[in-house]
Amino acid sequence: NTANNGTYGELAANLAGRLEILGSYQYTYRVPKSGILHLGTKLPRLIPKVELAAYYDHKGIGEFGDMGRQDENFLFTVEGGYEIYRYVMLYLSYRRTYELRNYDEDNNPLPQPVYKPVEKFSPRLAVKFNF
Repeated sequence: NTANNGTYGELAANLAGRLEILGSYQYTYRVPKSGILHLGTKLPRLIPKVELAAYYDHKGIGEFGDMGRQDENFLFTVEGGYEIYRYVMLYLSYRRTYELRNYDEDNNPLPQPVYKPVEKFSPRLAVKFNF
């Protein structure tokens, strides 16, 4: 079945275990706006007991100009973690997405729908083991 054929590419780099970079893109032929882009970087051992990471994900890509478009398919994440005890990490994450709005803050209809940013901060605890 050729309807599910497509392209997938990935590029990754690891610099001395201190900087990790990953990028991937996939697209299904004959399916409009089926492109999915993922870019990420991690700094796992730049500072002892600290981890930093940033990710950009975008789906619904049909052409080059769709990348970076601030719409409901956009997700940007920044995360920092600190080892509070051996094997226990405390993370703080920031996520930014966009939501289509038809009304303003006073619930009045807008002349044209607009995308507004939605930001979220969240903490989490994780148990982490290296094998």
